[in-house]
Formats: sequence, structure tokens, C-alpha cells
Amino acid sequence: MGESQADEEFQTVRELLVALGRACGDDDDLALHLEDYVVDYLTEHLGENLFVTIDEYEDREALSLYAKMSFYTDDAVNMWTLQFPVTIDEFHRYLDQLDLRVARLRAIVELATDAVDADSNDDVSVVEVLGRVFGASEAQVTQELGDDWCSLFGDDIAEGIASTPVRFLVWADRLVVGLDDEYVHLFAAATNGDTGDVGDVITHFDLGEEETISISEFARLLRMADTALDLGEQVTDSGDGSVDGPQPVRLLSESGAAFALLPVPSLSAANRAVGRTPVDLELLTPARLVRYLSRDVSLTFLEQLADALVQAATDPHPEQSVGTVEDRAAGLAVLVIDSAQFTVEVEFLINGDPDGDIPEQDGASFDLNRSSLISAAHDIQALLDALPGRGSR
Repeated sequence: MGESQADEEFQTVRELLVALGRACGDDDDLALHLEDYVVDYLTEHLGENLFVTIDEYEDREALSLYAKMSFYTDDAVNMWTLQFPVTIDEFHRYLDQLDLRVARLRAIVELATDAVDADSNDDVSVVEVLGRVFGASEAQVTQELGDDWCSLFGDDIAEGIASTPVRFLVWADRLVVGLDDEYVHLFAAATNGDTGDVGDVITHFDLGEEETISISEFARLLRMADTALDLGEQVTDSGDGSVDGPQPVRLLSESGAAFALLPVPSLSAANRAVGRTPVDLELLTPARLVRYLSRDVSLTFLEQLADALVQAATDPHPEQSVGTVEDRAAGLAVLVIDSAQFTVEVEFLINGDPDGDIPEQDGASFDLNRSSLISAAHDIQALLDALPGRGSR
């Protein structure tokens, strides 16, 4: 393939298939042609369990892929929607991500779903499955995290923040680990043997889009969450069944786009001393979901952001009156672009590498209801009040 063709954008699925060497007649089912190409491209074998949907989104063609693990199960990888135009390289990166997620889920669903299944499936251990997910040997998994693992069984055990885990594990009777092909969710353990309830989400993180995080990084994040339980920073039982602690701040648009600040456990007394707290930055659009992990944002920035959101919600022309709110160290800036009677267009800019010499800019802008800006401002204040040593202002 020539370099120029690799960079060429194709407006439709048919154009893409032709460029990939697939001859398509006018009456051919393009989804079937695409299924054949994808099945041949992937390292993981899917056979008849791949389903392609070709649709239109905002007057442009779009496709999505749904890959079941087998005919007999509902376990599946549900890929995000890929909007055209796309290049061949972009399409192949999309397929590479599918391949990676299928391999993860194939490993995860080897874990038993009930005690009977576990008794009849002695050859597959939790340590072995974790090794397959994180590309490590069983010895490496045991060295990093020990072998005190067991599966947690039950229906509708817990919902995650970013997704619904398909299997749950208990680690050292301390943490419940919810796994799926895209995310890990960590919950406080509140179990009864190998069945029972779990506590609230402590934190969650992305397994990686181009490659899976290492077993060492996975272990580090588990130990952080475990220490956070001891510190009482993220999950604190208030005695009435509720949970105190920093909660997510989300700004949701009616178009389906969103920005979120997702608190994560803070183990650094130094951070707290200089007035910073770690959060994940999440951008969601109909085309993609991306999360930037553990950005240390300043408490002053959060206070300024809350004030700016209130002003943006109440001023008739906030694009003229509300300045940019920025935390350069965290690589985050929020600015008002435009406004209407009931909505305000807000842009969220994220530097993918805030410590680098050259900015790696990412971001999105979308309309938000003025009422949602006020609600988010209150949520930011609640986050600040829930931080250790802060209390209500």
C-alpha cells in the first residue's frame, strides 16, 4: 500500500472496501463484505460471531462492530462507532483495538460464573486468567499480587461508573475487582463467602487502547485503592447506608457528549499540603471515550471552575464575561465559546502530555443547559468539601 493511499480519507464504507481490495457489486451486502475482511484481519478468531452495523450519523456514514465470544453467550465486545471519513490506517487501528479487547474478554470469561462451574473448571485459575489479560506469567502475577484471589458469584453484583463488569474477583478479602474488556473497577469488599454485596466504587481505570497496562501498573493501582481504604479518603461509611467521599463531577449534554472529573485515591500527603487532588479527566463524544488518568488538579482551580460555571449559567452573554479557567500543571483548560437563551457552549481542552515540551492537545466543545452548569458547580463544591481536612466552607 502506498503512503498516499494510507493517508487518503474515504467517505463511505464502499470506498474503503474497494481501497482494501474487496470487489463490491452495486447490490452486494456491504456489511457481509466488511465482516469477511475484519474476520480475516483479526488475530483472534471470531467466525460467525462478528456483527457489523452500517448506519448514518449526522449525515455521514458510520459503522460499529459487535463481537460475541461464542454463539451460546452474551459476553461480547461492543466497539464504539467509527464515523467516516476514515483512512485505512485509522480503520486498521480501530480493528487492532477490537483484536486487543477480544483477547482480553476471551481470557476474562474463562473465569467461573458460579460455584458449580468453578468446581468443574479446576484447570483455569484466577492467577492464570490475570496473566493472560495483562500479558504476564503466573509467577509474575503471584509476585506482584499474591495468590489470595477468588471469584465472586451472583446476579447483578455491581454497576461500574464507565461500564458494567462481566466478572468479579475478591483480592485478599479487601477489594472487589470488576473486569471487562475495557475497564477495571475497584470496589470495597463487603462479601459473604463467595457471594454477597460489594461496597461502592473506589476508583476505575482504562486497560489501555493500543496495549494493555502492565501487571506492575495493575498491582500499583490495586495497592493505591487498598491504602485508600485504610486512609478512609475515598470510601467512608456515614452510618446511614450512604458513602461520604469525593464523588464524580459530570457535565452532560443532550447530544450525548460529556466531560467528567473522576476523583481517584490520593496517597500523597505532599499533594494535599500544596492544595492539589488527583482526578481522572474524561471526555465522551458519540465517536469516542477517552480518559486521562490521575491528573493532580489544584483546589484553587476547582474553586475557580465552580465560580465560572455559575457565572456562565447566569450571565446573558458569558462568552464575553467569563474568562478561561486553566490548570497548566494538570493540562486542563475550560472556556466559554458561545451562548443562547437556555444553553452555553463550553470547550474542554486537555494537554495529553502536560510534562512534555510540545503540547498534545485534545478536547471537545458542546452545548450545556444552564441548569446543568449550576448543578456541576454544586457538585464541585461537594467534591471539595469531601476532601480530607477540608470540610464545608
